[in-house]
Amino acid sequence: MAKYLLIKDVAKLLSIETSTIRYWEKCGLISLRRDEANGYRYFDTATFLKLVDIVFYRSIQIPVEELKYHLNEDIQTQKKILDNSKLGVLDQISKLEAISRSIDMRLDHLKSFENLGTKQDNLEIRKIPVSKIIPFSMRNKDHVNQYINDISNFFLIYSGTDFDEVTESVGLESWCNDQTGIELDNKEIVNRYFFVGVLKTDADDYKKNNINELKEKLPKNLEYNRVIAQYISHGLDNGVNIDYYYCWFI
Repeated sequence: MAKYLLIKDVAKLLSIETSTIRYWEKCGLISLRRDEANGYRYFDTATFLKLVDIVFYRSIQIPVEELKYHLNEDIQTQKKILDNSKLGVLDQISKLEAISRSIDMRLDHLKSFENLGTKQDNLEIRKIPVSKIIPFSMRNKDHVNQYINDISNFFLIYSGTDFDEVTESVGLESWCNDQTGIELDNKEIVNRYFFVGVLKTDADDYKKNNINELKEKLPKNLEYNRVIAQYISHGLDNGVNIDYYYCWFI
């Protein structure tokens, strides 16, 4: 490294803005010397190394107003600061990994949706992927967490003579103690395969849907009295806000 570096040179080396360096100087974190011959402020080696420390501490979210003190702490205090920062970084990593898993789940749903949508009759036979479906309540933290963890845990149950009765529901694991709703954890349902298609509903009115179109594609002798719909995604279809679901006729 050259004996002296100008602000613009240091900014380029550390991939930061010159305005950031000037701001830190204004805050008293660094003190630059001025070349009397040309008037330029410059970094000597000691100031440059201090700036590297500042860039590091800012990267781990240490506030600027605290840096003046942290840069002059004893070794034990610095270690404590870094230990706390490490915990914060690990927490962020955990959150990012959870986000990555959520992205993968949504991508899997969309790929499966695309595959089903390309079938000539838009129908195939699958098992229902949960063991219990109960009425959804936004006041129930467990229900909300199920949806946050995986959006496909949200279900609609269509019943009634014309499938005009709709219940917002949530899919749960078999260990759930809630005794209301549809229990799927039995041989009559959980070990059977059902016809499944892509249900399209108006996002603002579940009763506006394509259930009748899907019914036309089912075998004529098939008996069913409910439609269970599992949320996939949301999108625009001919300018209309549409929610997409897998739907089983059972």
